[in-house]
Amino acid sequence: MSALNIFQFASDGKKHDVRVVDVDGIQHFVGKDVCDVLSYANASKAMNDHCKGVTNRYPLQTAGGMQELRVLTEADVLRLIVNSRMPAAEKFERWVFEEVLPSIRKTGSYAMPGAQPLSPAQMFLQSAQLMAEIETRQIEQAAAIELVRQQVVDLTETRAFTSCPSNAESITHIRKRIAEEFGLSAKIVDEVIRQSPLAPKPAGEVKNNHEDANGSTYTVWWRKDVTAVFRRFVDECRPVTTAQFEHPYISGRFKVRANAASDEPLAGAGLFGIATTR
Repeated sequence: MSALNIFQFASDGKKHDVRVVDVDGIQHFVGKDVCDVLSYANASKAMNDHCKGVTNRYPLQTAGGMQELRVLTEADVLRLIVNSRMPAAEKFERWVFEEVLPSIRKTGSYAMPGAQPLSPAQMFLQSAQLMAEIETRQIEQAAAIELVRQQVVDLTETRAFTSCPSNAESITHIRKRIAEEFGLSAKIVDEVIRQSPLAPKPAGEVKNNHEDANGSTYTVWWRKDVTAVFRRFVDECRPVTTAQFEHPYISGRFKVRANAASDEPLAGAGLFGIATTR
């Protein structure tokens, strides 16, 4: 089977594309596609509520660029089917487990009704696409390793403070301030600060002077660096719906408060009326 197969499930006169990827020889279904077929209003919630397997993600090209999409094992697909109230759920179950998967296991691919065999040129193109996907994953993994290495270097160069500088702030204060200014959740703030390529360099470690802290420390960042990072981040976000947005460095969708006001007047105007610099 190629790394990616796309097949269609027809129900009530509608056709739904469902993507299947091969992960280490095991077929995984793109979770959002399955949830769309089964009429779940919120795909992320449905998967979090019903899927029990390990969360796996796979890089796939989408209209918004290359994204890491959640993919599901056969067991988790079955769990979504069982919990669906859609009348055609039983039909979808039979089709997946009695037609699609047996065909993939037997022939290495799913043959759409009336589909023509692939020509040598088409097979070559599929192989080239697979190699491109593998190279993309390797590049992303190398970038992630380099980010971790740089973070380790940054930590070894981190300054130690006996008290928090007035122009620095802890992650707790950053979460609160960024939520007020841009409407970003604590989860997104943490991802940007600690995991994304935009992550600002920590200002240093501050000794926790509370009696029960046992001499522990906490990390702080320069306020101006944090502000610049999140103004750039929000400016680079692109709307998917009227309420949901995406960013190349963040998996999944999230909310951004429209018309968030910046503390200082800056040149230019980014998305949602937020002033930004270039």
